[in-house]
Parts: sequence; C-alpha cells; structure tokens
Amino acid sequence: MKFLSIDIETTGLNYSTDEIVEICLYRSDGKSYTTRVNPSVPIDPEAEAVHGISLQDLKDCPRFSEVAEKIYNIIKTHKNIVLYNGNLDYSILQRQLRDNGFPFYAEDHNIIDPFRIHSKLYKKDLSSLYKFYTGEDLDGAHGAKADAKAALKVFEKQVELFPELNDPENAQVLGFGESFIMGKWFRFTEDKGYVFNLGKYKDKAVKDVTDVSYFDWIYGLDDTTIDEKKFIDSMV
Repeated sequence: MKFLSIDIETTGLNYSTDEIVEICLYRSDGKSYTTRVNPSVPIDPEAEAVHGISLQDLKDCPRFSEVAEKIYNIIKTHKNIVLYNGNLDYSILQRQLRDNGFPFYAEDHNIIDPFRIHSKLYKKDLSSLYKFYTGEDLDGAHGAKADAKAALKVFEKQVELFPELNDPENAQVLGFGESFIMGKWFRFTEDKGYVFNLGKYKDKAVKDVTDVSYFDWIYGLDDTTIDEKKFIDSMV
C-alpha cells in the first residue's frame, strides 16, 4: 500500500494569506521531492524563529507557481496522504494549488493524521496514561489514593524515558512553562509576558489591558482561582 507524507513550512499561521516556504512530499518507498519556495508575502518573525528560513535564503528559489504542477502530479497519484497535525498544512497547500489551477480536495484521498490518531488512542485521562506508561490497568481509578499513586508512577516512568525530568524544576518548566499561574485565565508567553488565555482579550498582553471592570468581573467568578485573584490584585 502506498502512502505519501506531506509537510510544509510556511510564512506564518494564517490559513488565508500565508504561503509555503518549504515542502516535502515523502513516499513510503523512500523516494521524495523537497523544494524551498520563494513566497510573495513576508515571513512572520515567529515563523522564521521556528523553521530558520529567511527571505534571503529563498531569493533564488522558485515561486510556487513554478512547482505547483509537479507537486500536484505527485499528490494525485496517491490515495493515502499523511499529514501530521495537518489542518494548517492542508489548508495552505490546498489554497496555493487551487490558485494555480490544480484542485486538491480531502474527499479524493484518505487523509491520515498520526497526531489525531494518537490523541484518540491515547487519551489524556489518568487511566489511559497509566496504561500507556506501565502497560497495566489502573485499579481503583478515581479513588484519591489510587490516583495519587498512579500519577507518581506515571511521572517515574516519564523520568526513565526522559532523564532531564529528574530535576523537578525542569519537570515544572516542561509542564507549565517558566512562569505560570494556576487557573485558566492567564498564560505566560516569551514575547508578551502574561496574556489572556480566553475571553474578549484573548492573546492580548495583560499589561496592555486597562479595562478594570473586566478584571473585576473575572475576580468575581466562582471558578477564578486564588492564584488568579492574587495576580489580578497585583495588576490593578
């Protein structure tokens, strides 16, 4: 059975306007086609920081229009397409192929996403994690002692696989980031500091929001944590 795995690097994360800067079509027989592409839009600095590709690197590379037909001809001969966490990849590739006269529709293929498969097969509840890491069923799940013992066992197995987690500070950073507030309203980002994690100011830097009534509203919610309230007190 033939499979074609596709991965792209892009100028950013906007489904409608960002473009491909690198694409690989990797066949299950080991043959592949990889090319970089000179986009018609700037590369977002955050995207460049991830993939390390600059516009200078691409100045002598083909435009997508020059490679679109070759890409399409490879894709159309494969029924089974593998895309890892591929919503963005699929959407941008589909748009750029369409803009060059080459239709690419999911219904014409079996689109296989290993990330989604893993998420379905290995759920995030403690019983599933315990089974994944230990190979055993969790007896007494949802009893406090059984769950506490299981959580520790899962972490011990994670340390066996990733020895750097043996440093508790590293383990905390991996789980929560270098700075965090227990709760759902705020998260820490490297570029903006603390931002709103949800609500009408989602992704906006907390320090830039002067709407005191909004902070007061969050403060008064039944499920706002003590840590979140302490953070709000420090901000207003």
